[in-house]
Amino acid sequence: MPNRSEKLNELIIGFECRTSWEEMKADGPRRFCAECRRDVFDLERMTPEEIFGHVQASRGKLCGRLTRRGGRLAMAREMEPLESSRPWAPRRASAIAAGLVAAWLSSSPAEAQTGEAAVGVADSGESAAKPEAAKPEQVPARRAMSTPKAALRGSVTADGRPVADAAVAARNVLDGRESTATTAGDGTFTMAALPAGIYDVEGAREGFSIAAHRAIALQAGEQRRVELTAEAERMTITAGAIVVTAQPLRRAYDASDLVIAAVVGPSVVVGREGGQVDVVTDLRIESSVKGTVSGRDVDYRHVEYGDDAAEGSWRADFAPGTRVLALLQRSKADVARAGRPTFESVDYHFGIRQLGNSERTAYLARLEALARIGREAQRRGEMSPGDLVEWIVATVENPLTRSEATGELRQAQEALAEVAAKAGASAEVAAEDLKVVVDRFRGDGGTLSGEPPAALLGAFLTAAQRARLTAALGSTETTSEGDRELYSIVRSWDEKAAREWLVRRLGTAEPKPGDSGDLWWLVGLADELESEPLQALAAAADDRQQEIEARWAGDASPETEKLRQEELAALVKDLRHQFAAELSSMR
Repeated sequence: MPNRSEKLNELIIGFECRTSWEEMKADGPRRFCAECRRDVFDLERMTPEEIFGHVQASRGKLCGRLTRRGGRLAMAREMEPLESSRPWAPRRASAIAAGLVAAWLSSSPAEAQTGEAAVGVADSGESAAKPEAAKPEQVPARRAMSTPKAALRGSVTADGRPVADAAVAARNVLDGRESTATTAGDGTFTMAALPAGIYDVEGAREGFSIAAHRAIALQAGEQRRVELTAEAERMTITAGAIVVTAQPLRRAYDASDLVIAAVVGPSVVVGREGGQVDVVTDLRIESSVKGTVSGRDVDYRHVEYGDDAAEGSWRADFAPGTRVLALLQRSKADVARAGRPTFESVDYHFGIRQLGNSERTAYLARLEALARIGREAQRRGEMSPGDLVEWIVATVENPLTRSEATGELRQAQEALAEVAAKAGASAEVAAEDLKVVVDRFRGDGGTLSGEPPAALLGAFLTAAQRARLTAALGSTETTSEGDRELYSIVRSWDEKAAREWLVRRLGTAEPKPGDSGDLWWLVGLADELESEPLQALAAAADDRQQEIEARWAGDASPETEKLRQEELAALVKDLRHQFAAELSSMR
């Protein structure tokens, strides 16, 4: 299970702040930026717990000054020890992967998720049980004959110059086993006698960020070259809109100690420090999907920004009687009351969710399906990529849970396409190659104990499942973020069906006042489709939006805000219909 320090390495920077840290007012780890009128925190001078508190209280958004040393996010305390949460196959942590955090500084959110540490699906309430021995008919017979070993050779360079003494690690993601090497004076390295598998290759060197290579399918006896590119690290950056990317639902589930449907009870402020309050909220358990506790009540500890006048604006989110879905991990804080166990949010986004009755039922069904997959993996002693892909597809099919899995599905597609591009082959050929490697790995006695890489999940997506996803899009009558992502996914294999759905939705769905997200979606859509007419329409709409914003600059009165939102909604409505007309004419 990733610890708190590792999760902080998933920070994504929205933009670099133009204001100098030295020009900001005050002193110490917190300063005030007069330009954006926000507090800015120096994370190097804060402990993981302190950073966690501010990220949670700000609902995942804050401004900060970040410093890296040797690829690590510098904080005021050493990293906590790693723990493992997988009952059926403990994962070996990579000595290099634990220290690499370049993705959060240089990548998009999707790329950062691709580079996350691998985690699998844990069992529901049976984590103490030992895996049963696999029965003969459940696992293919293992070959006794020796298999020729493969090798990885390559180099690490920065601006065309060799990087010596860089640590390089190749981890077989099928079972987590790792081989390491150190680059010579000419920047080269060699790893011989590697078994067939799918490898992630990473590098680390003080003062450099080294781009990793993912999902390298290494056949038995194959000799492969891997060229790693390094860049000199920027030691410190002041950034705005720092956010922590949300974990996919199944990974949040895996990292959880307790997954429950519950009713919110009273909240008590148990501590104060500066503008923050430490809160403990009672949760009455209605049903449990994963984990067990004695009694029917648990304490949920969370950090909020205090507001003495209203006793905290957060109270509206934790009104007694509210029914929630909670994915929690045990708290190390000494705030237990009346002997009840204390828990915290499993991540910065999905800890406590208020859901309607239909959503609640849908989420519980998907989480219970995850529990069954975990039990089956424990029984067999290995995880099935096909089972995970089916879970993802079924989660995307349901509009109520769609947004929890479209990101993973699209990531799997893109990862497979990247593997195919590097191999100079089609996605179909690349998928078959990956499956051949898996079959050979298992035939040689290997066990699929690691989290399947995204590319492998993409390889296991079947034609029947693609047809189900196309049908799901066709029956969708909304344009939520998950729906839009499903459109992009389906478009990759059925452009006609995707375009027909898009035209239909753009011509009928009405934007809501205050929902500016539609405008940015359409601007991005024009770029995704590489259509000059759509890009021209989007650019004109962007100019109109700036005119609307400038018309009432500095006026934040309710009356003016209402007019602004009405004009923006009319702008988006016009743009929707213009897009629908243009798309209808495209063939």
